Amino acid sequence: MKIIYVSSCLLKKSNKVLITSRPKGKFLSGFWELPGGKLFNNESFEDCAVRELYEEIGVNINKTDLKNIDLITHRYKKNIIVMMIYLVEYWSGKIKLKEKQQLNWINAKQTKQFNFLPGSQMVFDRIYENYYKFFK
Repeated sequence: MKIIYVSSCLLKKSNKVLITSRPKGKFLSGFWELPGGKLFNNESFEDCAVRELYEEIGVNINKTDLKNIDLITHRYKKNIIVMMIYLVEYWSGKIKLKEKQQLNWINAKQTKQFNFLPGSQMVFDRIYENYYKFFK
């Protein structure tokens, strides 16, 4: 069984967080997820988060603005995903989707309206239950 390390970010604006859809043609397309992605060899979770947010949505973040809020693991049939979750409240640049997917800003009550990847679903279940305590 392969272990895949991932950084995912909750970009928070007002009382909402950003979600993106998986692009058509990619594995599990149509599901919703947090911006982020897989770590490269010898890459830190923080460096991965900075790189992925720029590559996926065109925003720049500083590592000092990453707030580590959770570590999620999920077992798929062939892989185990280890996902570091960061809260990001400060970034520069305008959000531009680079992989032809959709985006939505959602509040805690809207989390039940979307079909998330299993790992992301755990995060959104916790948002719905106010586990992280950052929604008013």
